[in-house]
Amino acid sequence: MKKALLGAAVILAVTGLSLQSKRVYAEVTTVADIVQIAKPVKQSSEKSESKPVDTAPAVTQVQVVVPEVKAPVMIEVASGDTLIKIAEAHGTTYKRIFDANPNIASPNIINPGDQLRIPEPDEVLEDRVLPVATPVAAVGAAVRSTATASAVVPVITDGNVWDALAACESGGRWNVNTGNDYYGGLQFNSGTWLGNGGGAYAERADLASREQQIDIASRVAAGRGFSPWPACARKLGLL
Repeated sequence: MKKALLGAAVILAVTGLSLQSKRVYAEVTTVADIVQIAKPVKQSSEKSESKPVDTAPAVTQVQVVVPEVKAPVMIEVASGDTLIKIAEAHGTTYKRIFDANPNIASPNIINPGDQLRIPEPDEVLEDRVLPVATPVAAVGAAVRSTATASAVVPVITDGNVWDALAACESGGRWNVNTGNDYYGGLQFNSGTWLGNGGGAYAERADLASREQQIDIASRVAAGRGFSPWPACARKLGLL
């Protein structure tokens, strides 16, 4: 277009047409402006770099807390131990130790070397039934018992020794209860009586029969000898 306009200006000059220099200059200037305006805008060849968009879902970190598992408290039965003695040493009861150890057939029978687990204070245990002595028919003498005592009559083979011990301990009164927390002919306290299975016969020793008291005393003596009756046992030569 610029060339066409310049060509026209030359033709006019050749043909003698007079153009005022001011007008020609103005037209040329105007043409230059038109050419300048008509110039295409140069587009930048550089493309703007777009940042990649992270479309991955956010990952939530979950912290797993593993509860601390306590190692069980195990003890080894020593000579002279009873469940009630072990229970008192560990702040629990003989029944809970019995319930926590299904390998114990009877709370009255534990042996040196046995491994026992001490239950946790808040541990929920299955309530195991305490074993009851096998009933045996009475032979000869009538069985002394009270209305609250069990009808089970254990077989006694060493009654004379226990009769002598009872004579020293309580004057031979198998149903004595003086209110001093020791009961029966052999003066059991409640802990020893129940801890060695006496609950299968009666709540307290004085409510059980002579034979039943001797049976429980024999269980105590099997683990501890006659040491629970120190004064009378020494007097009778049993210690």
